[in-house]
Amino acid sequence: MMMIVIAVLTMVTFLDYEKNTVNKVQKGQPKINVKINNSNVDILIDTGSSINVIDESTFENIKCKPKLSHADTKVFAYGSDKNLKLMGKFHATIETDHKITTAPVRIPFHIRKQVEAELEKLEKQDIIEKVDGPTPWVSPIVVAPKPKNKNEIRLCVDMREPNKAILRSRHITPTLDDMILDLNGSKVFSKMDLRSGYHQLELNEESRNITTFTTHTLTKQDSKWEWTSEQQESFDKLKNELVADRVMSYFDPNKETMLIVDASPVGLAGLLTQNGKIIAYASRSLTDVETRYSQTEKEALAIVWAIEHFHLYLYGQSFTLVSDHQPLETIFNSPKAKTPARIERWRLRLQGYNFKVQYKPGKVNAADYLSRHPTPNTSIACKHSQLAEEYVRYLTDNAVPKAMTLNEIADSTQKDKDLQTVITALKSNRWDKYESNTLRYILKITIRINSRSR
Repeated sequence: MMMIVIAVLTMVTFLDYEKNTVNKVQKGQPKINVKINNSNVDILIDTGSSINVIDESTFENIKCKPKLSHADTKVFAYGSDKNLKLMGKFHATIETDHKITTAPVRIPFHIRKQVEAELEKLEKQDIIEKVDGPTPWVSPIVVAPKPKNKNEIRLCVDMREPNKAILRSRHITPTLDDMILDLNGSKVFSKMDLRSGYHQLELNEESRNITTFTTHTLTKQDSKWEWTSEQQESFDKLKNELVADRVMSYFDPNKETMLIVDASPVGLAGLLTQNGKIIAYASRSLTDVETRYSQTEKEALAIVWAIEHFHLYLYGQSFTLVSDHQPLETIFNSPKAKTPARIERWRLRLQGYNFKVQYKPGKVNAADYLSRHPTPNTSIACKHSQLAEEYVRYLTDNAVPKAMTLNEIADSTQKDKDLQTVITALKSNRWDKYESNTLRYILKITIRINSRSR
């Protein structure tokens, strides 16, 4: 991790001030090796210290010595009231082996102009400033449409990683009871609201590097460039494929986009097209649980998976989605359509996209072949695909009370007359000869559940 810090230098003679000084470090205390201006230095970790201190000999061993400036800070050894003498302070680049990196978030094509316009506006308002060259911290931005106006966007910086490294002040959030007590006897109340409240607070110049964010995709650095006969052969093969009957084209944000999806008993597929030419295509296998979905659920899953897979091309612009399953045309185009809970959850996941489902017969569905010959799933398959299995495992592990084992439940079931009668009735499908009040109640519940399942 790279960061800019202020270090305070003390003289060696001072570090021997008492027996219990920093030079009398006991074994087993936490240390870390850092680089100060590219020189390795062993540092003792002390979470109770408010400053960073090194001795004179350590400072002399730094090859590229930073320039010292006068230090007015008062420094005291632990348990002492004597002010330590300081040689000075300096700014330096500190580096450890533990790098913190955040994967960049790619901005969908259709909203990139809006993002650029918003960045230019914030820069003109002197809310943000451009940074050139490498920086100690870089966080990605997340773009979301404003709820009241979908033509406007809200820029957010993902600061989760920097927040882990920042020492922050902790404040107790007042409860309603605390506020009622403070407001007791008050007669006049006022309310103040600031638009873009965080933009009203100016950051200290030394802290601004922590809030640096990226606005473009990153390329891999220090990668070796190679072009041998193997690369040339692959390149020629790629050119031949592109000029064959499987014609492909580059994506154009100004053209109308059509997404063709399909689901088979074994997989899902999606084709992204513009003006009849393929922009991109993808497929994946169904998980064991997904293969047991109804056909309508499989086709709906194909819609969800394909849209989220091609998010970069689809978000922020209307598009047409083609499916060969006609019920989905009503399910997704009509907000009042009554759907199963699983499909309803999928509809909610897609509320951020603007699309219309169009039905076309399967014989003209170009995604049919891909869905029947899908790409095998890998460890990075759809993140939602295992939710059902994980939920079943969770119920299995946690639904049974810890004070009772499954064997105890089985033994008690065998000893219960009513339950044994229910088991017999279920196997024989004969309930009429049992007159127990308990069984009549269970019979009503069973019939009601069976009628709902139909």
